[in-house]
Amino acid sequence: MSNPHEDPAALKALQDSIYRERIHEGAMKQLKLTDPLDGWREVSRRLNRLQQMNDRGRFTTVCPLPQ
Repeated sequence: MSNPHEDPAALKALQDSIYRERIHEGAMKQLKLTDPLDGWREVSRRLNRLQQMNDRGRFTTVCPLPQ
């Protein structure tokens, strides 16, 4: 297996995998869930809510501070 740090695509895939798992575990811990499917449903619900807020212009991807 090659070092993922030498391949940007492999590193991104590794980071995404770790991030998804941490979000899943965090949601389960917060709600004291034991069923993984319930945990993924909660993650999906939260991500959908964030997407709705973004679609309504409640979030920005541009820094408002002068550079």
